[in-house]
Amino acid sequence: MVPDSHSPAPRWRAVAVTVLAVAFVARLTLTSAPVDPDETRAGFLCMTGCNNEGGRDFLSNILLFLPLGWALSYWLRPKPAVLACLAATIAIETLQGTVLTGRDSSLRDILSNALGGGLGVWLYRDWRRFRWPGARESVILGCMAALVWSAVLGFTALGTRLAPSANPYYGLWAKAYGHYTQYTGRILALQVDGTAPPDGFFQDPAPLRRSMTADTFLVAARVVSGAPPRRTAPIYAVVDSAHDEQVLLAQDRNALVLQLRTRFERWEFRALIARLPLFAGRAPGDTVSIVAGRTRTAWVIRSTSRDGESEVTLPMTVGWGWASMLPFRYAVWDEWLLLNPVWLAGLMFPVGYWFARSAPGTGIVVTALILVTGLAGIPLATGAAATSGGEWVGAALGALLGWVAGAGSRRHGRWIHGERR
Repeated sequence: MVPDSHSPAPRWRAVAVTVLAVAFVARLTLTSAPVDPDETRAGFLCMTGCNNEGGRDFLSNILLFLPLGWALSYWLRPKPAVLACLAATIAIETLQGTVLTGRDSSLRDILSNALGGGLGVWLYRDWRRFRWPGARESVILGCMAALVWSAVLGFTALGTRLAPSANPYYGLWAKAYGHYTQYTGRILALQVDGTAPPDGFFQDPAPLRRSMTADTFLVAARVVSGAPPRRTAPIYAVVDSAHDEQVLLAQDRNALVLQLRTRFERWEFRALIARLPLFAGRAPGDTVSIVAGRTRTAWVIRSTSRDGESEVTLPMTVGWGWASMLPFRYAVWDEWLLLNPVWLAGLMFPVGYWFARSAPGTGIVVTALILVTGLAGIPLATGAAATSGGEWVGAALGALLGWVAGAGSRRHGRWIHGERR
């Protein structure tokens, strides 16, 4: 029989979950970060448009404090547990604003952390209603999960489009700035869509802005490689007057990296960064031709030298949502072939689960329709790249596993809802 939703947990479990939750929050909030002298600091009361990934920050802070709210519920009643989460986030934001370096303290963080803690307290008391809902509740939850699935895929398809800012631009040829180091090689030639870009202020109308608005452009550079830099070293970059990067082509140790400003950044989420590891022509003294940018619906980095050619192509499919939520900068190579399917599987699992709990036969058909509509219909409607075969397999596997779990759990739901048969 399924235990009552308010029965106490074993003490060892309560202690373990609490220690892990506190350590998780402390590790991500109570450490200093590198200071970027060019970064614009947002005010404490700034809620949106603060130029500091506010959208990603808000959602991640909710997820950050959710385990803490759950853990405190082992020891406290709901209201004191929520107040303890609020007190914890106020203390953390105070330390970030007065003691820790490289951290922003904001009212937005306090609100999102408190919201996450409250959500954790609520889930601690009612999570069984989500795991074993009744038939009618299962339909409602399945429809909500389907809406989230569609919204995330639509957000991703539109978010990966290039989005140049309207501010004045400045081109930087092999210059160190912010937290970037100096490029150790030498630029022989540089072109953007067939024209030489300025090393300095861009006169408007800027051809680069027009190309990015059209969602396709290429940077072509011919360079002599230097010693591998120990940190990211810009070969060519374009920043605007607000220090917001529009284009960054750089070398990081033995890899080439490419960052282009997308709608993700406009909406204050994490920037996409592509990586080409162990590129051809990386040895000091090698002459290498580099082509990087966006072609139609994919990002590409290609290097060509006398030793051969290397290339990475990242199609901008609906499976990139996970990259916009990362708490750290991460340059992607072929990892997307695994991470995109895993992300889509995770999104489809609750859809399959809840529709299967309502009616397994009808549920599998509805789930399949939702999956196909998202992976085929949204790319067609938005102009995103076609969903890859691996992403289809991952999403289908997530939906199937959810359906199997939901169908197999139906007898447990009868105990929860007093339907013993």
